[in-house]
Amino acid sequence: MELAHVNCETRRNLWLVGLLVAIAVAGRWIGASVDWSLLPPNFTPVAAVGLFAGFLFASRTTALLVPLVALAVSNLALDSYGSFWMGSIVYGTFMAAPLLGRWLRNRPTAVRAFVSVLLPAVLFFITTNFAHWMMDIQHAGSAYAANWHGLLACYARGIPFFRWMLEGDIAFCAMLFGAFGLITCYAGRRVLAHVPAANSRC
Repeated sequence: MELAHVNCETRRNLWLVGLLVAIAVAGRWIGASVDWSLLPPNFTPVAAVGLFAGFLFASRTTALLVPLVALAVSNLALDSYGSFWMGSIVYGTFMAAPLLGRWLRNRPTAVRAFVSVLLPAVLFFITTNFAHWMMDIQHAGSAYAANWHGLLACYARGIPFFRWMLEGDIAFCAMLFGAFGLITCYAGRRVLAHVPAANSRC
């Protein structure tokens, strides 16, 4: 009986991992294939999916694998990051989302939910723009000056992308956690419907 329960839970987790990875991959591919006026860059479900995975799965390894696999699969059909360093920073930044999801799972509060949704976009904005500036100033005819003014100019140009990513994170988190709440509520009602009342005869 115990083995059957473990196998059932493993199959369920594999199905959920596959579903979340598919959502993230589809979101990135659709975003890359449509016009900016319809879906802006960085408006993807990757961070939201990672955050939800961290909240949903008891295993930290499973939660971390979701955005990692989603990025690896979706990047097969997308342009490269231009360097191994930039790619590593992008992957590493998205690994923060599942960790924030586990932090939220441990004590779900409004403050933690706000921080968890906000922080992935902030970290991505800070790390990737800094890396882009660092790589840019290594070349002759760089777009940015090798000083604080150049760094600030790089961050300024990245603000729209930060806004679009944050908007995507908020929208997809609302959809994922909202659907999870509705399903949990429905499942709970079905269980309660089969529980006999306290004063009923057996």
